[in-house]
Amino acid sequence: MHHAPQRRGLVKFPSIFRFSSRHEGGLLHALPKPKARKGSAGCTNERKHTATVICERRVAASTSAEVLNSARTSMAAGITSSPKDPRVPKLSTRGRGRSTSARPQLLCGYHQTLAVLLNELEQTVEGDTIVFSVYVLEPGESTARVLDAMRRAAERGVVLDLSVDCSLVSAFTSWCEGTSSMVGDMVALAEAFPATVSFKRQTVPTHAKYIVCHRPGGTSSAVFGGVNIGDRFASWKDFTIRVEGDAVVRALADSLSLTVATAPRPAVSAGSAGRPPPGVVAPKVTRRMLDHKVHAVAAACRPQRPSPPWSALRSPLVTRPPPPLREAVQFVTNRAESVSLLSMLLNRPFAGKYDLEPFLREFFLDAKFHKYTIAMAYMDSRGAALVQLALERGADVDLVMPLNPNVYQDCNRKALSRLLRASAGASGRLRAHIHSEMIHAKVILAQTSARSSHRGGTTAVVGSCNLKTRSFTQFTELNAVVCDVALNQVLLGEVAEVMRESREVHLEHFGRAGADGSMGLRTRGALLPFWNLRADVEEWLG
Repeated sequence: MHHAPQRRGLVKFPSIFRFSSRHEGGLLHALPKPKARKGSAGCTNERKHTATVICERRVAASTSAEVLNSARTSMAAGITSSPKDPRVPKLSTRGRGRSTSARPQLLCGYHQTLAVLLNELEQTVEGDTIVFSVYVLEPGESTARVLDAMRRAAERGVVLDLSVDCSLVSAFTSWCEGTSSMVGDMVALAEAFPATVSFKRQTVPTHAKYIVCHRPGGTSSAVFGGVNIGDRFASWKDFTIRVEGDAVVRALADSLSLTVATAPRPAVSAGSAGRPPPGVVAPKVTRRMLDHKVHAVAAACRPQRPSPPWSALRSPLVTRPPPPLREAVQFVTNRAESVSLLSMLLNRPFAGKYDLEPFLREFFLDAKFHKYTIAMAYMDSRGAALVQLALERGADVDLVMPLNPNVYQDCNRKALSRLLRASAGASGRLRAHIHSEMIHAKVILAQTSARSSHRGGTTAVVGSCNLKTRSFTQFTELNAVVCDVALNQVLLGEVAEVMRESREVHLEHFGRAGADGSMGLRTRGALLPFWNLRADVEEWLG
């Protein structure tokens, strides 16, 4: 009789998760093995089914980070779920405990990001801590709403650690664009609440944009990406990501070496300890609540398989491939520590740790990816060289950039012309597009071939880092490597929609410059000129 092949080492569960039976300390080891009765042929199978159902219920009830991490480890080993898979729990309720973890959420555009940012501020209570950093804080109605929400949080006793980039680079960009900043309003907020609000002018270029909400009595969360604060950015095409759970928020904070200062809890007198305040009825403790607590504590005490340190991925050795990703979201950062005027003039790296360029180099050289979809605000020759690595090894690249960016227009067009020249002799295919509106996104999506032996589908790199020299060597940047299937499918669809709204560009001529020193990109018969000298100056400035 022919039997269907079965995967070794896996125990099949009808719902929730699939766990590896080889995983030490897993849920299967927590259940006593049933003993079959003599003379009863079907008793053993019935007991196995009962144990399976009990195990599923314990997984559904427990919200510990260890159980969820073991599930992710099993899925990363080769078990994937579809975006609508009912086995993936939706754990987004704040009151479920500190170890709650939910799937990452994609936020498209300024309005969605602003709504979630305001909601995060309003959901904080006394004793919570907010760490907020942004590159540009411009005047506008939306900025006033953010500052008002911060003021209300400070009045509730929330600790706010605020910072805005005030480096020479951002000051020069603001001068070129003729814009202003609302740094003075944040200074006034810190002066109004000196006990709970602190503000720092970042003199080291800090391009990372994020808000981290640390909630000791609830579920911590964070929002990060490429969105600045100001009404001018409402029409810009950009993306941010919201993550939830102590583990992923702690990973974000560790990647940037953030320190979270918490406010002391109000003291409780000995006579009132364990009793609710007057007029408040104590909640009734049920058997179900006790069982839930017991299961959560038991799950937290089980030994877990240690995961490889993420620092291996941030290794400066570019010849070493990155380790396989096990978590849905992991972080790769640049951390500038000081400013050197000589390094700024010579465009050399500042003191610090810069992991993004080595990681992107290996990311574009990874043989399991056959196609890259990129939406990028700014790119220079150094960033174009990274994309060229994928073209030279035979991978296809779809790229979309803004037609008329707010800065660095000639630098962008020169980088596009370099890629188009390189693609003429490469085995990979390049399709370059320009969009009439401003694209401020920094998104790279890598897809595996359907015939590839590697599983994982699409991997996304989302964050604040542009494909530019100073972004790689002088700016503090925050990028995330996202392996969540549902989020990446939505993000891929959003970028594809932007490309459908764009126009494809082709190289007009290259080699010897024209009489006026200009080169050109042609799109639908229209010539888009750029000047090499201006492009070189913009590359040095940006």
